[in-house]
Amino acid sequence: MNILSQSLRSPIDGLWTITETRNLPAESKPSEIRENIALALSHASGCWVVPYIVEALAREEKSLRCRLELTRQLSKREQDVSRWFEMLGNVSWAEIWNNEAADRTGRLREITSAIATILREQRNTVSAGDQAGPSLAKMLQQIGLIRGHAGRNAKVIDAALAVIDLLDELLAIEFTLIADPDAYAPLAVVARWWSPSAYPSEIVEGLRGIVRKLTSAIRLRARLGQKSESLVIRLRQALGSPDAASGALLKIAETESGLAPDLDDWLRGRERVTSATADALSSLLSTASTPVFAEAVAALLLDILEANTALVENSDSPLAAHLRRINGRVQALAAELKLRPVGTVGDVVEFNPSAHRTVTGSIPPEPNVRLRRPMVVRLRDDGSQDIVELAVVEQS
Repeated sequence: MNILSQSLRSPIDGLWTITETRNLPAESKPSEIRENIALALSHASGCWVVPYIVEALAREEKSLRCRLELTRQLSKREQDVSRWFEMLGNVSWAEIWNNEAADRTGRLREITSAIATILREQRNTVSAGDQAGPSLAKMLQQIGLIRGHAGRNAKVIDAALAVIDLLDELLAIEFTLIADPDAYAPLAVVARWWSPSAYPSEIVEGLRGIVRKLTSAIRLRARLGQKSESLVIRLRQALGSPDAASGALLKIAETESGLAPDLDDWLRGRERVTSATADALSSLLSTASTPVFAEAVAALLLDILEANTALVENSDSPLAAHLRRINGRVQALAAELKLRPVGTVGDVVEFNPSAHRTVTGSIPPEPNVRLRRPMVVRLRDDGSQDIVELAVVEQS
């Protein structure tokens, strides 16, 4: 091994030149020779090694084993996957295509597939920086020149599925990338391959995992009180349809309680409009003896709900009839103000600072909390709602 290490301190001839059997020993195959050289590179040293590996990976035409070993050798010398994409994107592809009769789409599929395989293998040792998505998108454009209207071209579908698989692996390596719109930059490239046509069923199925991550990222941002038009654009690219994206956003709005009103409107794709009833209610509240009239009624509504619970246990109490009358009047007042409670005491929910508070005001250490007191919302004429009283929660 010392002899091998000594001999590999200086640059060697390109292994990609070994393509013919006539100059090789009997029964030797060019692909096996290339594979052996790729394995031997583990003993190589010097600044020439990484550029050599990258070019060999770009030029490898036939051997999957050689391609995988070259990618594995690259992972040992460069842990940042973003750099892999950057270096492969900077390879002189025009020269490669001029000298070879290779299929660009096939080469794109083979390289992305090999990288995805090694990422799964080396998931705990490599990293993906915030430039991983943009660098991968640039690499895709440099390697494969695929025009629009791909239709059901089997080679393009296979290449796209390999790209989607690679993107999924990137997001698995670095969880923080899931909420970064730039991480999904390769989707724009894939979307252009079929634009303006719809994706074939194979691509729709292959993108399910990416769509789920995008909707989760948008949901998370919404819980934090944030909008992200960039993530919505990526969701449209992943679904291949603005209408499908609108449906996914609506589902988030319908399944998330306690979102800020402007975020709920944004997810539903609507603009708030005022009405005579809303203006009259606003006027009523503004002329009330206290500017927090609705908040006071909301708190009273919760108090009466708790009293009702106690009433069930003591229905024979002399005060029961009086409490029922008070309850009816409070409920009528709340209905007039379009106030209603949301949630059931004892429910286990995920903590949302926009909808929940603890007795102490601190953030709970665990995401799941138990409802001690429901929230109260006020319904608007346009179907949206405002949170008037936050729910009180405790650690479950």
